[in-house]
Amino acid sequence: MWVTAYYHSTSLFSLRPALSTASGAQSLLVPTPYAIKMALVDVAIRCYGVGSGEQWWPAIRDLEIALDLPDRLVVNKTFIKIQRPTRVTKSNPEEVEAAKATGVYPMGPTIAFREFVQFDGALGIALRSNELVDIPTAELLTLINYVGKRGSFFQLQQPPEQQEELNQRYIILTQPAESFPANGTLQVLDDCGDKLTWEQVNVFTSKPISLNIHERVLRTVVLPYKLQRSSYRYTLYTRLIE
Repeated sequence: MWVTAYYHSTSLFSLRPALSTASGAQSLLVPTPYAIKMALVDVAIRCYGVGSGEQWWPAIRDLEIALDLPDRLVVNKTFIKIQRPTRVTKSNPEEVEAAKATGVYPMGPTIAFREFVQFDGALGIALRSNELVDIPTAELLTLINYVGKRGSFFQLQQPPEQQEELNQRYIILTQPAESFPANGTLQVLDDCGDKLTWEQVNVFTSKPISLNIHERVLRTVVLPYKLQRSSYRYTLYTRLIE
C-alpha cells in the first residue's frame, strides 16, 4: 500500500549531489530518497522522540519512494558568499596571528557557485513500507516542512492518502526502471543501503557513512524532463508528454 502526499515549495529547492564539492556544484532537480528518509527521521525524532526514531529507522531506511514531478521547473544559477575554514598552518603561530588580525580566522569569506530550483506545481511523494514494523507513515508526511538543504521549505497541500497502485506520473526512485525516456534528464540520486545503521545516521555519534552498496547507495535515474531553454542565469526544464 502506497501513502501519497502533495507539497508546494514555499522557497527555492537546493540539494547538491553526493559527490559534489563545497565550493561549487549543480543542484539536483528533485529530492533524493536519502534526503526524504532523513527528513522522515528528523520529524520522527522531533515529534515522537529519539527512541521512536531508532525503533522505526530500519523501516524508514528500506522504504520504497516514488515522486510525481511538476510539469515545469527552473534552475536558477548564482554565486553566493559563504564562510569556510581558513587555510593556514596551525603549527605556525605567526601565520595564525596574521590571519586573526585580518579577521579571517578560523573562518573566512569566499565565493561559491550555487543552483536553486523552482517548481511550477506540486511535488508528490509516495512511500511504501515492506517492513513488519508499523510506522505512522502518513503522520510523518504531514510533519515534513523541508527536504534537502535546510531552507528548502515545502508545504503540505492536503492530508496524505493511501493507494493500492500509483498513477503513471509517478517515478519510482528505489527500483530499477523497466523503461525510461531516451531524451530524459539523467540524475545520480543517493539512497540508504540495506546495512546503514542507526549509529551512522545519528548525528551524536562519530561513526562515518561510506559510499558503497550497503551504506549510502548511488542510483542513476532518468527523469522525464527535457531541457527547453537555457542561459547563463537559468535553465528551464519541461516534463515529457507521456
